[in-house]
Amino acid sequence: MFVLGIIVPLAIVQSWERVLPRWMLLTACRIGSIVLVVRAVASMIDDFCRFTGILPNGITGMTYAQITGDSQVSAYTLWSGRGIDVYFLLGGILYGIAAWHYGQQKRRAKRFSLDR
Repeated sequence: MFVLGIIVPLAIVQSWERVLPRWMLLTACRIGSIVLVVRAVASMIDDFCRFTGILPNGITGMTYAQITGDSQVSAYTLWSGRGIDVYFLLGGILYGIAAWHYGQQKRRAKRFSLDR
């Protein structure tokens, strides 16, 4: 996934359509966007459930101590986890924007060539 996360945006920016078909790049961007957003939102929902007390062990059914392997979980660990969630959410949004722009760019190019 890490390698694809580097190759797909690079392929879009450098127009590697001769090597990788457009539909494949768009699909990879859309799937990447969905996976990142779902991962971030699920983790945020888990934190929300723990914080409000709706589910004391979150949606995973595990305590923070079980998740991290530490008997005492520090504030740093909790806040760094939330930072990572925001990072994943931002990545998902950016992948979605990249997919949308890439799709629009190719549609505009087709319209322009048909107008001539």
